[in-house]
Amino acid sequence: MAGGVPTELTTLLIYWVTIWFSNFLAQKSRLSPLLFYLIFGCIYGNTGVAEQKNHTMTFMAEMAITMVFLSLGFEENVSHFIGGIKKSWGIALIGAIVPFICGFSVTYAFYPEAGMNAIMMAGLAVTATAVSLTMISLKSEGLAVSNAAIGIMTSAVLDDVMCLALVAVMVPIATGKADPTIEGISWILAKSLMFVLVIATLNTIVFPIIRKSSDYQKPKFCILRRIPLIRSFGVHTLTRFNHGEQALLLVLIIGLGVGLGGTLLGFHPTIGAYMAGLVLEERYFDIEPEAKPDQVVKLDRQQTDESMESDKLPEGWTNSYDHVKDLLENAAFSWLGPIFFLNLGCNIKVQPEVLPKVIGPAFAFYLALLIGQILSAALSARFVPGGFTWAESWMIGFGMLGRAELFFVVLDTCHIQNHVLDDELFFALTFAAMMLNVTVPIAISLYKPYYLKAQEADIAAGNAASNVSAEQMERLKAKVLKEELAKARRIYKSSSPDFTDEELAGIGSKQCSRESSKRSNSSLRGKPNPGTLADNALQETASSEQTGAPLQAWILS
Repeated sequence: MAGGVPTELTTLLIYWVTIWFSNFLAQKSRLSPLLFYLIFGCIYGNTGVAEQKNHTMTFMAEMAITMVFLSLGFEENVSHFIGGIKKSWGIALIGAIVPFICGFSVTYAFYPEAGMNAIMMAGLAVTATAVSLTMISLKSEGLAVSNAAIGIMTSAVLDDVMCLALVAVMVPIATGKADPTIEGISWILAKSLMFVLVIATLNTIVFPIIRKSSDYQKPKFCILRRIPLIRSFGVHTLTRFNHGEQALLLVLIIGLGVGLGGTLLGFHPTIGAYMAGLVLEERYFDIEPEAKPDQVVKLDRQQTDESMESDKLPEGWTNSYDHVKDLLENAAFSWLGPIFFLNLGCNIKVQPEVLPKVIGPAFAFYLALLIGQILSAALSARFVPGGFTWAESWMIGFGMLGRAELFFVVLDTCHIQNHVLDDELFFALTFAAMMLNVTVPIAISLYKPYYLKAQEADIAAGNAASNVSAEQMERLKAKVLKEELAKARRIYKSSSPDFTDEELAGIGSKQCSRESSKRSNSSLRGKPNPGTLADNALQETASSEQTGAPLQAWILS
């Protein structure tokens, strides 16, 4: 735009201001900022403030949601994820069949003249769960690594794989371009299997290295330990380059690379990015001390074996995992990730002349899916095959309500590209999805206090079904400590560089602020009593439900 401000930059500025204001409103209303992103985006798109179908903003939105999933995967671990799959296959299967029946039935009731192909595709579209919407909502509530979140993520991945397979089969049938064949279905399943094998290869052969003697005994390295050279070269060799300064860039390269690789097999880039983050383990980011001019520092197994065997870093070593995680989260949830949801709302086009005709069908879709999805997902989580508590099961039911990326991909394929769905049916489904997406953050926010209270009761009663073991309680303490230290690093690093991690963990954020002010004006007369943040927080949880709520979110992992 010669002689003026580029439209895309103007839109970006408006989006960033909106992100800040949405978080302000979310804090005041105690709702998820996601709700405000969608509402403001829809207002901007339909009033001309932001351009609909803008290619630049669409690109940024794709990059944003890929970053979100990379960050979500990066803070999770493989064993927890696999455990979630074992408990989530029922949610994916039954939680897809019931919404299909709901969508099929409502479409047949309101639009029987649309034809069986359109009715089938409408039912198929509503089976696609918007995991990104739910994961952001859970993240904003501090529940992103809870058992419920893993159940939602794993079941949604399985659900979307099934939906992609059915779309690939049904669209050619609905348009009359092809008939279903065993070869076509087998190829879709084969591509899914190939994707799983690629991720497994990265996790067991490409990324890790053999660093300590106990690695030779681990089943995970049964293949790697037999491959010379490769077993001594992995991601760790690259992350420690330049003392870890390029670790973040490497993570972005890996995440985007695996995401793009997944698109070749028919997956959305977010799935590949999540899986890439998932298999990037914390130990890959260990960094040996920098060599002094008269020293040579080597990665010597014999020298570091004793420390490595106890999973403690040798003296002088550091780890850049938390630093990379902080930077990823900042981009994914503060200034880049929300652009996806603003752009999603922006592309919901409201047509006044069609609106009166679709209000009835839209509410019918909404109510049918609201009841069917919650009940099917919750009961599946509890009983098929089970393993989730009632509190976790209902949270999973609410979390499976969203309909976004894949839902609109299916609608775009059926309405814009192939004209299987007419305008009225398309907008009825779109408005129903919009109402479901608005319901997700509200439902999670309103249910969270009951969820945390139920989890706390399970822990206090020693209920085995709560899945909270002594090992997980230790993880709780470690995560609380890491989170608090991350906040302290971000807030107080420049103003009080002489704080140690022990001091930051002990005195907490508020006391850090007071001590920082004292240090800037005069020297401290004495050291604050450090204590242990996680232990103190756990004690506070028992005495105060309000102060315990943020901490209890960590217990769910």
